[in-house]
Amino acid sequence: MSTTPMDQYAELDLGEFYEALLKLRDGDFSVRLTEAPKEPAGMVARMFNSMVERLEMLAKEVIRVTDETGKRSYLGAQAEVPGASGRWNEMVTSLNNMSEILTEEVRRTSQTAQAWAEGDTSKRLGRWRVRGEFAEMQERLDAAVMRWTSSPAE
Repeated sequence: MSTTPMDQYAELDLGEFYEALLKLRDGDFSVRLTEAPKEPAGMVARMFNSMVERLEMLAKEVIRVTDETGKRSYLGAQAEVPGASGRWNEMVTSLNNMSEILTEEVRRTSQTAQAWAEGDTSKRLGRWRVRGEFAEMQERLDAAVMRWTSSPAE
């Protein structure tokens, strides 16, 4: 009796694999496959488990950085996902770039506002690395300071 390529995977429990995929699809990163003692089923289980671990690590870092920056207002948070490559690395890099730009802009705005509070109204925000609503806010602040400094004191 000859064996087919699928016979090599007979040790892989397809029901368990399917259930694990469903849980992973639904965001359950605690799921792991039982590692089969025979290859290549064991290789498939180890690869699946390592992929889930990397996804879990990425999710934790995204949540940590957004929580630190967005909820707790700690600027400068950067995600670290060791071994991330390809699109995984692009996601980490993109998150870190967003955090860096927001941090720089908020700090620059704060420093400029501090200078204004101390009487140095020559300092301007101008456009730097941001566009959109953040840039509009900075332009409005610059315009307001220019109006205040050009109006006679009351």
